[in-house]
Amino acid sequence: MVAASLAEATAPDRLAMNDQADSLKILFVVPLLAVGGAEKHLATVLPKLREKGFDIRVVTARGEAVLDAVLRENGVPVINTPMVRPSPLRRLAACRTIWRQIRNWRPDVVHFFLPEAYILGGLTAWLARRPVRVMSRRSLNIYQKDRRLVIALEHFLHRRMAAVTGNSEAVRAELLAEGVPPTRLHVIRNGIAEAAFHPSAQAEARARLDIPADAFVMTCVANLIPYKGHADLIDALVSLKNRMPASWLLLLAGRDDGIGGDLLRRAEAGGIADNIRFLGFRDDLADITGASDLGLLVSHEEGSPNSVLESMAAGLPMVVTDAGGTAEAAIDGETALVVPARDSAAIAQAIVALAHAPDRRQRFGEAAKARARDTFSLEACTNAYAQLYEGLVSAEQHR
Repeated sequence: MVAASLAEATAPDRLAMNDQADSLKILFVVPLLAVGGAEKHLATVLPKLREKGFDIRVVTARGEAVLDAVLRENGVPVINTPMVRPSPLRRLAACRTIWRQIRNWRPDVVHFFLPEAYILGGLTAWLARRPVRVMSRRSLNIYQKDRRLVIALEHFLHRRMAAVTGNSEAVRAELLAEGVPPTRLHVIRNGIAEAAFHPSAQAEARARLDIPADAFVMTCVANLIPYKGHADLIDALVSLKNRMPASWLLLLAGRDDGIGGDLLRRAEAGGIADNIRFLGFRDDLADITGASDLGLLVSHEEGSPNSVLESMAAGLPMVVTDAGGTAEAAIDGETALVVPARDSAAIAQAIVALAHAPDRRQRFGEAAKARARDTFSLEACTNAYAQLYEGLVSAEQHR
């Protein structure tokens, strides 16, 4: 596979995927196509951009991952940097792969997602003198804390981008504060695939997941990472164990990034371990949302989480924290109850309020589904990217 990746990098003509000679070429740079919000976003959006006539390629800086195959199956070539150690050599190898794609394939636009790709790819593209460079940030800038070099490099690159995008007003505000020129800054909201609007019927979904028909089921779709707030959620439920419906269940769907054992021990100490299922990474979210009565996301920080939008599209009422752009998506008192982050008592109060209010849950769920379809459609998201690329290339040609 390493040899194949190198062959692709040095012979890009073999990867031609679009018959339109004048179609715009867009090169996306991302660290790794593992399962995460940004990566799932790309796996959904890029095939749609290809359908609109764009010639799309992706370069990854850290080798292969599960979503590579998804993009390739949809006609989007993925060029992986061979895995090299130690990390300084890997970074140099990634820059080399990006440089070759820029020089040999000559994309019209180079678009960077996530900080590592922004720094490595942004510097490489700037040195290669490719004029149309775009960066998308999809989280708050908490990752910059105590990382002065990262801050300095990102601020250097901000003014060398033709455009910078955020997926929420919260992200946009931070980028403005970092010095991104307002005329180059855009908000492109996440787009939800049509499949998310069609969850499985509850009875059938519960049968497939072996969930009792009369259970009150809550779902949190988030990788097990400290900032996702799972510990706060467990503490909230421990405080509620005598106030919840007689039969209740929490489904935790997401990759374990190292804290699963600690969370399980926390639940065992609080006497609620039997009420929690750690599902790990799942690709049957239609069943999971279909089986659920309430969606949860209690993060400490977010850009604009796909899991909230997908739960809304499935018609789930939500309890979420006011983290980043989450409260821009889930509207307090209309589609969800929004509470402060890191506040287990507030999370508990919101959960118990909806647990015993089926009519209110239904009203929130219907409003959530309508909002997801009206505001966060995949078509609107894809069109926004298409208009951005076409406008930037047209402006560069006129310049």
